[in-house]
Amino acid sequence: MVIASHASELRFHEPEGLGMVTMNDHLLDLVEKKLVEPGEAYMKAVEKTQLLKDMQARGFNTSFLNA
Repeated sequence: MVIASHASELRFHEPEGLGMVTMNDHLLDLVEKKLVEPGEAYMKAVEKTQLLKDMQARGFNTSFLNA
C-alpha cells in the first residue's frame, strides 16, 4: 500500500486484489523469497509458535532455536 499526501489530502493506493496480510504471512513470504533469514523472521514475529510451525512445514532450517 502506498500512502500519498497532496495538498493536505491523504489517499491510500492499494493494488487491485490485495488485502491485509498477517505479520507472520509477510515474514514467511520474505523468508521464502530469501530476503530475510528464518532466525531474523522468528525474532520479529509476534506469533512465534505459529511462524515456527509454518517454517518447519515448508522445510526451512530452524536450527537457530538450538543456538
